Amino acid sequence: MGMGKVNATIAVMNYLNQVQNKTNLLIVNLGTAGSRKIKVGTLVEITEFYERDTSFRSIPIKIKPCTELPVGKCGTGDSIDMLSEDYSCNLSMIKQSEPPWDCLDMEAYALAKTCTLKNIPFVSIKYITDISDSQVKVQWKENLEKARVNLFHFWKDYIKNKSF
Repeated sequence: MGMGKVNATIAVMNYLNQVQNKTNLLIVNLGTAGSRKIKVGTLVEITEFYERDTSFRSIPIKIKPCTELPVGKCGTGDSIDMLSEDYSCNLSMIKQSEPPWDCLDMEAYALAKTCTLKNIPFVSIKYITDISDSQVKVQWKENLEKARVNLFHFWKDYIKNKSF
């Protein structure tokens, strides 16, 4: 389906339209994120979601954590370099000097909002791959395999030892 919040939301909606019994359904978002506040290589559970493709501050979507991972706040948008030096000019539009999120991705807010509106439980686990600066594409590619391995092992071990 491609990357980004629109494609991710379409995929979830298509899936939800096919599922007859949604009683025990859980949508899980395993993915990557960038951060200048959380160390590269860290797995975090996102419990607060913001839309960052707007000129105003979005109302956060907050969910309770269900893992023992550190928690994070995620700003979702289609741009990938919002923590660069150029970000200060965008902040003037929303009249705050510091965004409330500590990591960035491209789909979690849209998925969290969709699941919240549909009353479907949602979990988002992110592997921090980069520091979202001018080297974001290089760092992300270098750490993508580590992200895949870490997310796979987390999920496999978590399913074996716990249930949501």
